[in-house]
Amino acid sequence: MKFWKLRRDGYTSSLRITMLTEALLGVLLLVLLVTFINRKPKGLPPGEWGWPVIGAWVPPGVTMDAHAWKLKQKYGDIFTWRVGSRTIVFLNNISLIKEAFSNPELQDRPDFYTFDSFTSFKKIGLANSNGATSLRNRRFALRQLKDLGMGKSSLMEAIQYEVQCLVEDFRKHTGSAQPIPWSLNVAVLNVIWKIVSDIRFDVNDPEVYNFNKLNTEAFELSQGGNLVFDMFPWLPYISPAFLTRKLGVEAMLRTFSLIRDYVLTCNGSCLWLQGVVNNHEASLNPSAPRDYIDMYLVEMAAQKDNPESTMSKDDLWVQVADLFTAGGETTNQTLRWAIMYMIKYPHIQTRLQKEIDDVVPRTNLPSLQDKPKLAYLEAVISEVNRSVSVTALGLSHFAANDTQIAGFKIPKGTVIIGNQEMCHKDPAYWEKPNEFYPEHFLDSQGKYNTKKESYIPFSTGKRVCPGEALARMELYLFLSALLQNFTFSAPEGEEWDLKKDPNALLFNFPKPYNIIINERK
Repeated sequence: MKFWKLRRDGYTSSLRITMLTEALLGVLLLVLLVTFINRKPKGLPPGEWGWPVIGAWVPPGVTMDAHAWKLKQKYGDIFTWRVGSRTIVFLNNISLIKEAFSNPELQDRPDFYTFDSFTSFKKIGLANSNGATSLRNRRFALRQLKDLGMGKSSLMEAIQYEVQCLVEDFRKHTGSAQPIPWSLNVAVLNVIWKIVSDIRFDVNDPEVYNFNKLNTEAFELSQGGNLVFDMFPWLPYISPAFLTRKLGVEAMLRTFSLIRDYVLTCNGSCLWLQGVVNNHEASLNPSAPRDYIDMYLVEMAAQKDNPESTMSKDDLWVQVADLFTAGGETTNQTLRWAIMYMIKYPHIQTRLQKEIDDVVPRTNLPSLQDKPKLAYLEAVISEVNRSVSVTALGLSHFAANDTQIAGFKIPKGTVIIGNQEMCHKDPAYWEKPNEFYPEHFLDSQGKYNTKKESYIPFSTGKRVCPGEALARMELYLFLSALLQNFTFSAPEGEEWDLKKDPNALLFNFPKPYNIIINERK
């Protein structure tokens, strides 16, 4: 009996050892597998690689662009930062960015969840399309925007009408501390609506308010916890419902869906894209297109038998949404920053008002014809763009195939970020990089310097912002008219630090201060 007990105990002990050995081997294999997957490819720029699976995640409470500043001090103008499962290469001077953004292998957009979910997981539209679709859409947009007057006096009258309405509304808000009037948002949106569908909305129209609210929510929700899904592209497929709710992904998808419905299907009485498209189709004269939608419908009909054509109503709504979300919100926020800087630096505001008064009669609004004589105004606008860098990290690029930058190997699937903010603060190009100094954009004779190196608020290369000329027109016409008619100041006792809104993790938007508007006599 004792013999059998010893034999049984020996068998049990042997079984435990075998099981333990198998478990240890399993753990070892898992570690080896994770190590293999996590290995850093040879030839990448130096930088932070981090832990398996999670990479070198940004510290809590620190924005991505702020952490990038620290990494630049340690690793230089080109570095690798692995965040989650993404290998990201940051480019931090103008020569590196120009080299990369002219490389044909680096023209795609990443498969970021936030971007792809906005475009219904199709690479369509203007901002998030790739390859031939991107080239065709970009060529089409540039051609049509030019024909519709972008950068020309033919569009100036439409913008000046919005400027006039904006000035009239600002007069209703003088003398007391309050936020920047809502009419600024409406005026910027109306310019885009004029181009897109030749319609406009009154400042009190609930439709334009609702659409702007959705745009703002889209910007806010595409940051924060949703970035986790961008950095871990496999996570959406295994994520439980409670995690998507906690990260804000459900709210983001709901907002994107509402924008799509609002723009495309328009239930009820709203007058947005679907109703407008139907009306355009019913009254379309192919020989005399009225606006961007008309032009798209004409081209789509012409390409219907072309097997390579990617034109569709889905692509149309994304293009229109791109024009609003990118062109509208960034211009609106830049104008808000400009007003803040005028309040912070009243001597600059006074100098600008004198320059405008010397060139433009008070009975007239500033026009494009006055622009050559308003060099300081142009310099101030450019300095606002440089100082705030609204899109600090720009729009990311993506390596479609293995390639090189500055002698470093860039594997297929690498995310490329051209850091606009670092270019705008590079002491090699700017006399006072950390100060608001409009003289950065004036030559020795006081004329506006139209080609300033290391100045890329609209990006550079093959995917430079197609709406750059429109944005420049709007900033010039709106700001000049506001300064011609009003003086802006801070409520007594309030301090202005001009720091960005901490809730805007990827965009440099201003804090929502109260201001005082006084009409000039």
